[in-house]
Amino acid sequence: MHAYAGFFDMLGSSAYFEQLPDDHEFENASRVRREYADARKDFREVLEFSVEHLPATELPHAVGNSGVKLCALFSDCAYVISHDAVLFAHHVAGLMRSFINRGIPVRGGIGFGNFGFDRTATLSLPGGFLTEASFFGSAIVRAHRAEACGLKGFRIFVHSSAVAGLTEHIGEDRIFPAGRFESEEDGRPPELPGVVVRMRDHTHPQVTHELCWIGHQTVDDCMGEVERIKRAFPPDERSAVHYLQTMESLHHFDKLRMMESQAGGARSREVSHGAVAGIDQAVARERESSR
Repeated sequence: MHAYAGFFDMLGSSAYFEQLPDDHEFENASRVRREYADARKDFREVLEFSVEHLPATELPHAVGNSGVKLCALFSDCAYVISHDAVLFAHHVAGLMRSFINRGIPVRGGIGFGNFGFDRTATLSLPGGFLTEASFFGSAIVRAHRAEACGLKGFRIFVHSSAVAGLTEHIGEDRIFPAGRFESEEDGRPPELPGVVVRMRDHTHPQVTHELCWIGHQTVDDCMGEVERIKRAFPPDERSAVHYLQTMESLHHFDKLRMMESQAGGARSREVSHGAVAGIDQAVARERESSR
């Protein structure tokens, strides 16, 4: 059976733990343990809320659920699975907005392909515990591959396998948010807040697009949330690129939005071109300040 898979990874965990001594005891109520526990708690709560409450708050009652078949959390990562492209885009974009608004630095990947699910279980055995989460398929592999494509930032990268399915309802580069092609019988949302756009900085042959996740939020608001994360987690040389690439991605979304407004006439075209120039200058300043 085919499915869309989203993979999310909390950024910074590896570097955080690598700085600790090998004999660090997490069982003690240390500052490190509390900070990591709080971050994981926020990460888990966002996932729980989206699965439990999204049907009642953002999706029509006719749908009956968020379209999510599985949400699997392990360590500082999570997978979400859905068979429906529209509901999946709603869910994944909403997750990313919630992560950023809660101050959680996250990178994601999306893939499409086959998917199988067996069971989840925790067994208590004489020698210890066995925890099992048996799900598999090419959708899982491709979502992880997209997240790990090598690009940086708080972004959601889309594997080539998922681009066609996520764009067939609206076409590429229609954003903020895009109206869908729909029939009267279609009970799904009329807007698609998570829209696939082509990246300018892609280097991976199978990852050339990312998900514009900001929905109805303004780019300025999103940038403000990113700056808040930056103040909470001051970057070092290794992590500074994440903030720079996130800002550049948001600038790109804003540029696409302004270019679309050109349909409003010559005056809006003049405003758009002036605003685009301003955005390019802002990107240049951001690059200069990061050096």
